[in-house]
Amino acid sequence: MTIAMSVGPEASGITIVEVDLQFLLAGITKIKVGDAGHAYAVDSVGQLIAHPDIGLVLKHTSLMGQPQVRAALQNPRSNSSELVDATDLEGKRVLTAFGVIPYLGWFVFVEEPLAQAYRPLYAQAMRGALLILIGMVATVLACVALVRQMVKPIHALRDGARLIGCGVFDQPITVRTGDELEDLADEFNRMSSQLHDSYASLERKVALRTQELTESERLLREAQRQAGLGSFTYNLKTGVWTSSEVLDDLLGIDATYERTQAWSMLLVHPEDMLPLKESFQSEVLDKKQAMDMVLRVVRHTDQAERWVHGLARVEVDGDGVPHTLHGTIQDITERKRMEDQVRQLAFYDPLTELPNRRLLNDRLNQTLMAGRRTGGFGALMFLDLDNFKPLNDRYGHAIGDLLLIEVAQRLTQCVRKADTVSRFGGDEFVVMLCELARNRATATEQTQVVAEKIRSSLSECYTLPVRIEGNTLTTIEHRCSASIGVLVFNCAEATADHILKGADAAMYQAKDAGRNLVRLFADVAPS
Repeated sequence: MTIAMSVGPEASGITIVEVDLQFLLAGITKIKVGDAGHAYAVDSVGQLIAHPDIGLVLKHTSLMGQPQVRAALQNPRSNSSELVDATDLEGKRVLTAFGVIPYLGWFVFVEEPLAQAYRPLYAQAMRGALLILIGMVATVLACVALVRQMVKPIHALRDGARLIGCGVFDQPITVRTGDELEDLADEFNRMSSQLHDSYASLERKVALRTQELTESERLLREAQRQAGLGSFTYNLKTGVWTSSEVLDDLLGIDATYERTQAWSMLLVHPEDMLPLKESFQSEVLDKKQAMDMVLRVVRHTDQAERWVHGLARVEVDGDGVPHTLHGTIQDITERKRMEDQVRQLAFYDPLTELPNRRLLNDRLNQTLMAGRRTGGFGALMFLDLDNFKPLNDRYGHAIGDLLLIEVAQRLTQCVRKADTVSRFGGDEFVVMLCELARNRATATEQTQVVAEKIRSSLSECYTLPVRIEGNTLTTIEHRCSASIGVLVFNCAEATADHILKGADAAMYQAKDAGRNLVRLFADVAPS
């Protein structure tokens, strides 16, 4: 195609240009806009003359139906126009720009899908939003960090206060803010230091007191052990009881022993079982008072008998019903033995172990009081050994003591257990018969029978061991009889003094009559 046109001033003439339309149209179809944008050209009537899709050109496709084409044809003088609501041949919205080729009356359109055209804008918007979000997150993180930094001293104070509340005083609170929080932390630290010192002092006092209590408990246990004093607690409802170590040692039991009422009775001496039950019933269950009793127990391990002193206090509930018994049990075996020894020395002859004059007077008075209630008679015999002094003079008092012991044994064998045989002093003995008949004649006959039995037994020969020169042990025989004075008395009328004097007088009558005799003294009435 040849084009002639004037260019510049008139003097320059006319310029003729040869235009290769094929090259021009091919160039238009090669224009690319983005990934999916392209260019196309239409003539002055809107017919498609250049398009990347050559098929549309060959079909002489008219684009007058496209709004952008119509707008361009209606305003051809405008160099370009953008229509947001422009559409392509497929009806999709596109962004379009066009230009006019002078002298040809062609319109070249360049269009790009709206989504692709706005993609950079969207990407920019997303980047802006992301930057804003990042900025907001950074701002929040900075605020959080700042807040944490600000509340860190408060947390330190809180943790320190919690430690102080838990009793940890050796971890100071560190706050370096230079404001009131640091002053508060310093106050907490001073308070913690004071509490630490106070607790340390208190712990020392507690440790010292604990040591003193431990020592006191040890001394108490030792004292209880030495005194043989054990403690117990007895549940009256269940019959179950507990005991201390000292009591366990006393009873010969260990932790495996069954502490029930039935098993506890096995530890009590059979002869003391009934008195214990009676005392328990009357003092504890009935009167609700304390128990105070001396009894014997039988050790579980070796069955040894031990004397104990039991003290117990009863505890009652709100209704006055006894429910618990608290008490102590003390081993008094040694004390009992010593008391028996003292009693033996006080009331018994150490040589013959017979009751002495003091115990004889006591039993005589008891016999008189019992006889006054029953109306019975009694009898008293006063004995003096014959031919005893020569034995002492020849062999010494040791041999004489052997004979006195033999006399005591023979006398005891001649009377009942209820009667009393006493050594009055030296070689004098007294025999008291009680619970005789209630009339004098029968009582006198009973007494004479016993007196004759005694006289006959004592007159038998005595065989005594003796050591002679060279420390040789041998035996000697000695005959020794007894002069016996007897007084049968009415318990309701007689007195102890008159009975002793009457029997003594009758004994001297027997000696004066030739010895080895029994003489009966008439009943002595009270003066």
